[in-house]
Amino acid sequence: MTGNKEVITGSDFKRMVAGAYSEFLLEYEEINRLPGAGSMPGTHVLRTMGSAVMPLKDTNDDSIGGLSRRVASGALFGARGSAGVVLAQMFRGLGKGLLGKYNATSSEFGKAFQYGILYAQRVIPERPERPIITLAMQSGKLTLEIRTLNAKGAEINIKSSLLPKDKDLEVRKLLTERLVRGTIDLYITFEPSGADAAHTINADAFHDYWRSAVKALDAETVFTKTFLKDPGVGSILASSILRLPEVVDAKKADVVTPEEWPLVSVALESALEQICAYRATEGKALYADVTSRVRGI
Repeated sequence: MTGNKEVITGSDFKRMVAGAYSEFLLEYEEINRLPGAGSMPGTHVLRTMGSAVMPLKDTNDDSIGGLSRRVASGALFGARGSAGVVLAQMFRGLGKGLLGKYNATSSEFGKAFQYGILYAQRVIPERPERPIITLAMQSGKLTLEIRTLNAKGAEINIKSSLLPKDKDLEVRKLLTERLVRGTIDLYITFEPSGADAAHTINADAFHDYWRSAVKALDAETVFTKTFLKDPGVGSILASSILRLPEVVDAKKADVVTPEEWPLVSVALESALEQICAYRATEGKALYADVTSRVRGI
């Protein structure tokens, strides 16, 4: 790295990839022996890494964007086995995130790596009937979840205030085009980092909930007057109110900025691909079940 430790150069990236390849040379046999790992995943990853490293040998390109693109192309063309395909997709997403950059800050590299994770998730669907995608952002964690139920038409429900208003129609159109029909619920939640969470209390919402709680308890009763004079009870009530919607993280509507939107868009595409893959698998299983029963009639 340069004197500024926050900057990652093309040379740094070369060393990272070459170092990873060297580590796999030492560890691939151990990976092959892992229980439940499948057929020789360590060997497949090693060969894929070898293909990724090859384009770096004879290039004069010093930019991290150009080098990451070469690594991705080498990995994609030389991918071996399912483990190698996952690794190649990770490099592909990383290259997308670093596209056009000569150097990258650690923050930019981290964001690019998130693209890599999302591209890898596309080929390893987990819980496809209810995909949950989590993005690590500078201010916290953003989570996308899509739930679907069978229906004749498409009913889209966006259960979040985090989605930018100018993206609402775009997202609804995408959900309709990809999923066609069904009751489709999109949940977007945000968990701020500790540093940000301490400064995001919505005082107006807190006071509204407090007044409503006191009114509900009926301040005229002897019980309530005694109840509210107890400092410990007041702390419990305040703690409970802080857990209510829109009290904490009032600034969360600004989480998905124009700069962050491409990453969120890729995450949404990944979730939709997982649902479509699940529907295809479920449809084949249903067809096999129905046809087997028909033959038995």
